[in-house]
Amino acid sequence: FRFVSTQNRIATAFGETTTPSFALLDLKVGYYYKEKLSVHLGVNNVFDTAYYEHLNRSVRGTTNPIYEPGRNIFTSLSYTF
Repeated sequence: FRFVSTQNRIATAFGETTTPSFALLDLKVGYYYKEKLSVHLGVNNVFDTAYYEHLNRSVRGTTNPIYEPGRNIFTSLSYTF
């Protein structure tokens, strides 16, 4: 779980803008098979929250923020030699 408060302390000279607060929830589970093989499944940004960080610059000449990716589902398979 990650919670970020509203960011009002900005440097307008560097193009920073104020940002609203947001909360994210990521989930990940793993299964280890015979010490060398593991499988992981997970979801980042479970609630598909639209958010952006205060250091993400907008496109020059606009005030539109650049949002971070939405929900992301992933899987991985690892083998240790």
